[in-house]
Amino acid sequence: MTPRRCGFKPQREISNRIEQTNINMPVTKNPIDRYLILDRCLRDTHRYYTLEALLEALNTQMSYTTGKEISKRTLQKDLTTLEYEYGVDYDERLRKQRPAIYRYENPNKHYQFVKFTNKDSEKIQDAIEVLSSYQGIPQYDWARMLLKEAQMCNEERASGRVEFQNNPDLQGLEHFGILLDAITAKQLLALCYQPYGKTQIEVKFSPIRLKQFSNRWYVIGKCPQFENISIYPLDRIMSVEIAKGKYEQTDIDIDEMFDDQVGICITSPEANVEDVILRVSSNRYPYIETKPIHWSQTELKEQATEHTRTVRIRVYLNKELTQQILSFGDDIEVIAPAELRKQIKDKISALNEKYQ
Repeated sequence: MTPRRCGFKPQREISNRIEQTNINMPVTKNPIDRYLILDRCLRDTHRYYTLEALLEALNTQMSYTTGKEISKRTLQKDLTTLEYEYGVDYDERLRKQRPAIYRYENPNKHYQFVKFTNKDSEKIQDAIEVLSSYQGIPQYDWARMLLKEAQMCNEERASGRVEFQNNPDLQGLEHFGILLDAITAKQLLALCYQPYGKTQIEVKFSPIRLKQFSNRWYVIGKCPQFENISIYPLDRIMSVEIAKGKYEQTDIDIDEMFDDQVGICITSPEANVEDVILRVSSNRYPYIETKPIHWSQTELKEQATEHTRTVRIRVYLNKELTQQILSFGDDIEVIAPAELRKQIKDKISALNEKYQ
């Protein structure tokens, strides 16, 4: 493995300082869960949701997360609450149909279903100030920005000045809480997982880390039947429960495991880190200079020409690296290794065939 960069403060010290802020945002859980499920349905422009269809979609999802269903009366009260307490605007043309269709008037509009008190906001500000002491340290910057986003989204005066990337249709986030609690408490989970195009599988799972990549969340952990680490995207998890059994400890360093690769895909244990040499057009080079493809990226200045610059990264070869290189089009050429150059060439040939 490539040696990891050091110099970060011990996580325990930072965690202890954050705990002193004692953030506690009292929110009635089930109503907010329901509102978030309804939010996904009401902004879906590819389906017409009647009251019965909304109830079916809501109860299907709630049965996975809480094991409980709600009545039509509760759903009607929820829809009214969204309209009068959260300012939701329904498409009246659809709602006047028989049967009535429920959809946001503007499916792209964001609604804030969690409101903080002044005391909550003060505690969030305290946490932001703690994390600001470690500005520039990647593993804590995301937490600081997440808290800042929550703070700004709650302030009407900030509306329209800062926009954060989010995926309103992202599924699976309802499992985030139980997964995070299980990681903290080192609890074994029973996880029901639906691979794309395949039947559901059920596994016992010891979660280790939650990780975000490309605007999607993944849980990393250990399944007793598999020798290597397993990674599951949250949007493919159907249900999660605390299971009976012993949590499986592992000596695998998760940070180190991802240090030498681009993306989230697990690399074969037999693979080796490769020196990847990329020739970049001069007009595109400033982009990857300020936003490196990988932290190991260095420029080979002796190979610079009037029209190109050359960089080297040390990574495992995987699918996400190939995808990222292809995303630059003809602004990047793979010089080495030959295996990766051939993969890119084959992809380009296949694309060329499609567009003939």
